Amino acid sequence: MPSRVARALLAPATTLALLALIAAPALAEHASRHFDVSGKPTLSIDARDGNVRVSPGAPGRIDIEVETHGWQIGNGGVKIVAEQQGNQVHFEVHEPSGWLVFSLRVNRRVAIDVHVPPELTLDVSTGDGSVTVGDLTGDIHLHTGDGNVDAQRLKGDLAIESGDGRVSVMGHDGRLRARSGDGHMSAHGRFDRLDVGTSDGSVDVDVLPRSRVVDEWRVTSGDGPVTVRLPRDLAADLDVHTGDGRITTDLTVAVTGTVTSQTLRGRLNGGGERITVHTGDGSVHVEGS
Repeated sequence: MPSRVARALLAPATTLALLALIAAPALAEHASRHFDVSGKPTLSIDARDGNVRVSPGAPGRIDIEVETHGWQIGNGGVKIVAEQQGNQVHFEVHEPSGWLVFSLRVNRRVAIDVHVPPELTLDVSTGDGSVTVGDLTGDIHLHTGDGNVDAQRLKGDLAIESGDGRVSVMGHDGRLRARSGDGHMSAHGRFDRLDVGTSDGSVDVDVLPRSRVVDEWRVTSGDGPVTVRLPRDLAADLDVHTGDGRITTDLTVAVTGTVTSQTLRGRLNGGGERITVHTGDGSVHVEGS
C-alpha cells in the first residue's frame, strides 16, 4: 500500500497528467467512403452530433469524407456504418458514449464532407450539428435537433426542420417548407409553394419574380417580427395578423372586411390563392420588391 507521502506525491502528478491530457491538442483522423451510382441516386445520412456539408461532385459517384477531432475512428471510437443497395446509399456516424468519454470530452467534433451527383434524393439528419447544402437539384430533407441549417441555390422540393437553430435559405427555386423551434428564419428565392415559420424568432422572406402561389403560402412566427417582400405583380389574397405589434405595407391592397391595427385582409392584383402572414408578438412588414 502506498505510504501517505507517496499518495501526496501521486495526487498532484495524477492531476497534472489529466490536465495535460485535456489541454493537449486534439489529433485529427480521416476516413473516406466511395460509392458508384447512376442516374438520380438516393442518399440518407445520419450524422448524430456531426456537422454535415453536402455539395456537388462528379456524376456517378458519392464521395464521403469523415474528419474527427479528439476521437479516433474505430477501436472503440467513432463508428462508421455504410450500406448500399443498388442506387440507394445509407451512411451513419456513431460517436462513442460512456462515462470516460463524457469526462474527457473536450474539443471533440466530427465533420462530414459529402460530394454527390448534381441531382439526387437527399435526407440528412443530425442530432446536434450544423447542416450546409448547396447547388443541388432534387427532393431534399434536412433535419437537425440543435444546429443551424444553410441551404443555398437548391432546386426542387426542400424541407427543413431545426429544433433549435437558425435556418437560412438563399436562391431556392421550387417548393419550400422550413420550421425552427427557436431561431431566426430567412428564405430567399423563386417559390411555387412556401410554408416557413419559427416558434420563437424573426422571419425574413424575399420572394423573387416568376413565383407562383399555387396553393396557400404561410409565413409565421410564434414570437418575433416578420418581414415579407413580394413582387409587385404577384396575384394573391393577403391575410396578415399580429397578436401584439403593428402592420405596414407599401403594396396596393384591395381591402376586404374590417381593417384594424393588427389585421389586414385583401387582394393583390385581383387576388388568388392565400398568403398568410401571422405572428403572435411582433410587427409585420409586407413590402414590394
